Amino acid sequence: MGSTTLKEAPWTAQSVIATLPHPLAENTSSPVPFFHLLERLKSTKREGWRRFGITNGESISDHMYRMSIMTMCAPPALAAKLDIPRCTKMALIHDMAESIVGDITPADTHIPKAEKARREAEVIEYIGKSLLGAVPGPCSSGYPRYIPRVRG
Repeated sequence: MGSTTLKEAPWTAQSVIATLPHPLAENTSSPVPFFHLLERLKSTKREGWRRFGITNGESISDHMYRMSIMTMCAPPALAAKLDIPRCTKMALIHDMAESIVGDITPADTHIPKAEKARREAEVIEYIGKSLLGAVPGPCSSGYPRYIPRVRG
């Protein structure tokens, strides 16, 4: 008799989106569904804190906000070498994919860096096309260029 092993289905953004309590309206001219997705970052705690049993650790959005403030407080000698508005935008959006992917840390060795990068890229594409693609203005056109390229 041969043994059977159940193979886990590959991770997809759509498989996570399907489990959300409220469906996201896609391909609308309103950014509101995107804003609803961002709400998840307020209640999702960063895994590093949770891993060490810290119950009041920062959320992903707490982290993003604090990073953006830090960019605006760069010392003058450093600020002169940086594009501060671009750094601030990057700090505000660099972890948006975690609204669907979750906070994958280096301690999550069962998820290789290349897989983490693939998941984040899939979510960025979903956000850019399905949630912001029909939204006029800088939000839809400027979003993808500020997402960091993750090395595998």
